[in-house]
Amino acid sequence: MYDNVCGAGYNGNKGWKVSDGSPVNVEWSPAMQFTAVASGASTKITLGLSYVAGTKAAIAILTQDCGGAPCTTPDGTPSYDQLCIGKVGNLPKFRSTNTTTVTFDCKTQIYKGQKYWVILQSLSNSWLMWNFSNSATGTVYDGKNDSWVNFGSQPTGALTVQ
Repeated sequence: MYDNVCGAGYNGNKGWKVSDGSPVNVEWSPAMQFTAVASGASTKITLGLSYVAGTKAAIAILTQDCGGAPCTTPDGTPSYDQLCIGKVGNLPKFRSTNTTTVTFDCKTQIYKGQKYWVILQSLSNSWLMWNFSNSATGTVYDGKNDSWVNFGSQPTGALTVQ
């Protein structure tokens, strides 16, 4: 339904910061927009995600597009706008790989040509990196201290929706 990893891996040295505020002193919850290239029932979402410090896990949310922005807040509310939510763990160390991915189950209907968003949130005391795709740029929003900031067209986080 969407794949910007494309079997080519991702940039293991650069990415979007994901943090609950500690230890980087700012809360960052990046959101990547994608357009579905096929319709069907999704089964899972795969991410190129790594950790710098703290907990080696994250929460991922798939939500709809609302006028070019995620339908939820950076914290994922309201929950009725979440198409699915999952936890990923056992993240590799940042800069240690460009092929290791993490996956969570996501069962929802996806429609070709529709825009969607994947949002990442870290757990307490975490600094994670959503590694850049080697093949894609797109609209990126970043939740800075619970408010969306539009970063425009940027390298997107490594992401596959199946």
